[in-house]
Amino acid sequence: NPMVGRMSFQIPGNTVSTALMLTFYRTPLQLVTTQWINQSFMAFCNYTNRNAQSSLTTGQIMTAYLSATGTAVAVSYKLSQIAKKSSYPLASKFVPFFAVCAGNVVNVPLMRQQDLLKGITVNDADGNILGESRLLGCMCLMQVVE
Repeated sequence: NPMVGRMSFQIPGNTVSTALMLTFYRTPLQLVTTQWINQSFMAFCNYTNRNAQSSLTTGQIMTAYLSATGTAVAVSYKLSQIAKKSSYPLASKFVPFFAVCAGNVVNVPLMRQQDLLKGITVNDADGNILGESRLLGCMCLMQVVE
């Protein structure tokens, strides 16, 4: 796996994208660009750390990526419009947080859709396939969310 996609890179990668989102949020172009950067990073990490036995088509990967990015951009744009009208001066600082959450709510299940739909292969100690478990797929998804 590429270093940038590894779980050990989450802290430095997210630190950079979070700093960008908290610094550049005042214009629609800044919002769109920083959310796109963040969701691209998150989609790559989710893809890299998916169940390697699950085969995702290029179309499914692109759907997950575009859906997550589109959701994050749309949520950030709409919330920024609401925050501008707010009497709470720090409201706009929370916009990136909610946009990232919305993007990840879309990204993670779509990247793990095969685990949910078809299940995860269960092997015995000798490597013999015992079957497929959708419950295990759901449990693995919940561990990603935790």
